[in-house]
Amino acid sequence: EHLAALSLSDEVRAEDPAAVAAAGAAARHGADFADALISAAADRSGCREVVTFDKRAAAKLGWRLL
Repeated sequence: EHLAALSLSDEVRAEDPAAVAAAGAAARHGADFADALISAAADRSGCREVVTFDKRAAAKLGWRLL
């Protein structure tokens, strides 16, 4: 919630505030914030699939585990 608030403040600019908010929501449900931000950016870019070696990221974010 702190990151979401920062992304909406006048002092801090986020490239994609909606992606930061989505990543924060996923992080509150157990995902790693950095991975969730990658996932949000991939979704917004139209990426069909993200693959990873990270078992937790695959489980939390629906990525394909290699």
